[in-house]
Amino acid sequence: MSYFALEPSSLGQQLAGYMSQLKQQLMDSFVASAIPPEVLSSSDPCLVHISDTPSVFYPTLFRLLEKIKPHVLIHTGDMVDQLKLQNHAYLYNLYQKQLQQFIGRLENLPVDIIYLVPGNHDDPNLISRICRRCRVVPEDSLVQFGAFKLGLAHEPQNLPPKADFALYGHSLDEPPTTAGQPLSGLKNINILLPDGRIYFIPYPRGTDVARGIKPRPRKL
Repeated sequence: MSYFALEPSSLGQQLAGYMSQLKQQLMDSFVASAIPPEVLSSSDPCLVHISDTPSVFYPTLFRLLEKIKPHVLIHTGDMVDQLKLQNHAYLYNLYQKQLQQFIGRLENLPVDIIYLVPGNHDDPNLISRICRRCRVVPEDSLVQFGAFKLGLAHEPQNLPPKADFALYGHSLDEPPTTAGQPLSGLKNINILLPDGRIYFIPYPRGTDVARGIKPRPRKL
């Protein structure tokens, strides 16, 4: 009887291929179940709001955006969140590389308008140099989506007053009551339709760990 042993490199390649396939299946399953049917069936332009994105979330994010096909995308800061650039300046080169890749992929999406609000772990000057068509706006900005005024900031205390909706990230602190209806991009991926309907998509498991914050308990 003959026995054939797999070379370690061959076994490693097979295992890596299996894990990659499993990861893809899990991502596809999450995307398929996460997007509300009302969003997919709507012919109206929609807006997607995200914030504090670690790079481990990028593949799922781009899959979601490809499915949702938003008219407007708003990112309220900390675009390579796991590096915590403000605390780890020595990671700047890695931050620059991952940021360039991230913004490059964003700008290749069929999204009409992209707003980027730099966060405390971002370099606003670098973001502005990288962007070809993204609109880089500071905190305390107001933008229009349909009939609604949207207040934008990374940190909730920096939101402008008198907006209809307040889009922010950074922390779980509540914004001022004068800022408008709060939409935290740290808690959820927010989807806004022109008639004012709002839908929430939870971030995939592991996102908060990559952000360096304690995972929040999920509702049963």
